[in-house]
Amino acid sequence: MSCAMMAPRVAHSENREWDLPGALLSQPGVSMKAYVTTTGAVFGLLTAAHVWRVLAEGPHLAKDPFYVAITVVTAAFCLWACRLLGTGGARDSAAGGSSRSR
Repeated sequence: MSCAMMAPRVAHSENREWDLPGALLSQPGVSMKAYVTTTGAVFGLLTAAHVWRVLAEGPHLAKDPFYVAITVVTAAFCLWACRLLGTGGARDSAAGGSSRSR
């Protein structure tokens, strides 16, 4: 039995059934939100690993400009992802709109 055959079924408003993964991915912003969540978590873990390595190995790593630059960039990407998730920007950017009022 394949995984596609085991997917939960959801009734559509027109009484049609379709599988849940396809339904979720077809909604605007759902796949973008999953992507932003995943990449934000990865960049957060990279930042935490860099900070932990500096604390474990000593301050000589904090003097390496390339190491500091990579740490700052990964932290910035993590914060950017958190900001997008908090404002609904990942959902709105996939739909072509903006979450900010003008």
